Amino acid sequence: MKQLILSALLFHALVASAYDVMIDNIAYNLFSNGTAEVTASAPNARDNYKDCVNLVIPDNIVADGITYSVTAIGKEAFGYCSSIKSVTMGKNVTEIKDNAFNVSSVEHVTMPAVTAIGEMAFVDCEYLESIDLPDCLTTIGNSAFAYCYKLKSVTLPDGITRIADHTFDYCSELTEVKMPETVTYIGNRAFAECEKLQDFTLPASLKSLGNDAFCKCNSLTSFTIPAGIQLFDGGQLAECANLTTIIIEDGNDYIPPRLAEGCQSLTTVIIPESVIYIGSHAFSACNKLTNAVLPSKLEQIGDMAFYYCSSMKQFDIPNTVTSIDGCAFMGCSSIESITWPENLHGIPYNMFENCSQLRDFNARGYITSIGRDAFQQCTKLEAFNFSDRLTTIEYGAFNACTALRKVELPAAVKEIAYFAFSSCTALEEFVVDPANTNFTAVNKILYSADGKKLICYPNMSASKCVIPPGTTSVDHNAFTTCTNITEVVIPESVTEFGNNNFWNSTNIKLITDYSSVPQVLSTGCFEGVDVKNITLRVPVGSADAYRAADKWKNFNIEEFSPETHQNIEGDLTRDGIVDVEDVNYLINIILGVSNR
Repeated sequence: MKQLILSALLFHALVASAYDVMIDNIAYNLFSNGTAEVTASAPNARDNYKDCVNLVIPDNIVADGITYSVTAIGKEAFGYCSSIKSVTMGKNVTEIKDNAFNVSSVEHVTMPAVTAIGEMAFVDCEYLESIDLPDCLTTIGNSAFAYCYKLKSVTLPDGITRIADHTFDYCSELTEVKMPETVTYIGNRAFAECEKLQDFTLPASLKSLGNDAFCKCNSLTSFTIPAGIQLFDGGQLAECANLTTIIIEDGNDYIPPRLAEGCQSLTTVIIPESVIYIGSHAFSACNKLTNAVLPSKLEQIGDMAFYYCSSMKQFDIPNTVTSIDGCAFMGCSSIESITWPENLHGIPYNMFENCSQLRDFNARGYITSIGRDAFQQCTKLEAFNFSDRLTTIEYGAFNACTALRKVELPAAVKEIAYFAFSSCTALEEFVVDPANTNFTAVNKILYSADGKKLICYPNMSASKCVIPPGTTSVDHNAFTTCTNITEVVIPESVTEFGNNNFWNSTNIKLITDYSSVPQVLSTGCFEGVDVKNITLRVPVGSADAYRAADKWKNFNIEEFSPETHQNIEGDLTRDGIVDVEDVNYLINIILGVSNR
């Protein structure tokens, strides 16, 4: 962005060349109303006032016997002047126009009568150390002193009511700004990246504070936002590396997006009772924040509002909240319990992802949907009370909840997206309400209601995984909870496996497959597994077909006779032996929970 600005400035400087008269090495344009304006002295910016060091602009000049009052420094008049050190303006100069000193070497400017400073008038004057702003000054344009790296202090006169966008942007040595009580507006990035600007008090007269106004002001340690200020799109204090405390005075009802995003030293935020809305990313990545009490009348929390506030141990969400957007508490790895508001019936995406200490989730009302990755990697969550009205569990909702032991699904559940319970390595059992028409649990395994699709196989203590006969397909990630499996038995009825089914199942040593036709293996079915170390037993006469199948060919393939297994009395699962799997299968038939 800065490079584009400078390129544009250079272009304009190259075309500025004409002047009416040169007096004492200063070029002027003359006007019929008896005024004169200082202008560039050469068509090439690099030659502009090439030999001038200390310039004094007179009150008046005389040309052809006529006296002219010098009232302005024209556009780009001293742009790119590399030799100029100081400029002293006469008492009649009231205006410094746009880009007048842009990218020049000026170090000090005296302007006793100036009332208006134009846009980018001193932009990128990297040697400018001090500037005397007169009491009569009322207007300072956008970016007027941006990138003045050596400017150390500024006293704004009482006539100033607006500090325009980018006025002191990236004045990295600026330590002090004296601001009058007349200021009502501070614009976007007005003091952004003023890294040495110390504790700063906003005037009581202030009504509006623009986007990123003080972002990356790394010497600020505390900041108070007075009551009644209009905060625009946000980022006012973003990435202030040493800011520890923010006080928002009572009367403000809105915390804007990104207000303090990335303030990694922030420990305390005082939020008044008047606040009803906290914007997106408001305190995102404030990883030392420990003290932030949500007001009792709060209504809305934006997405990622407290994202990775990893030191916050407690959030008391008031029952008045009617809207919380996704990722609001993602990465809050110190919170242990959450009570969900009564009027929120859905848990949005990534809401509590990586809340690694979360043990208890309590809903004041009912929950109808659990969003994508909502509780992903909540590694201390041992149980979850699924509401009777729950209909939808989205992708990855409980992925890698490694303490979750049992899932009891109500009758209303209609949709369980794949990966919902993936990598839940402690999960031992699914229980489904008998009234559910979409899912069933057989032998603690989750299936579609007709029993044909195996949806999720819990990580039961047995090392042998037997897919019951009658199963026709296996859903994506169905076995990614199973770290104990060493042996898998696949019935002839299975024709297809979904994505990532045995992902990282490195303990598997033997697969017995009753199908003479190689099943379709989707993407990543054995990702992270060295299949050359797995013995694949297939029916007599089908080994060549498996060796020709792209995703089976690298297994250690050998043949066996399925007929031999069929003749073993009591072997209901047809895995060649009579064991506890056959007992469990028979129990489920007797209880009527298997339709095989």
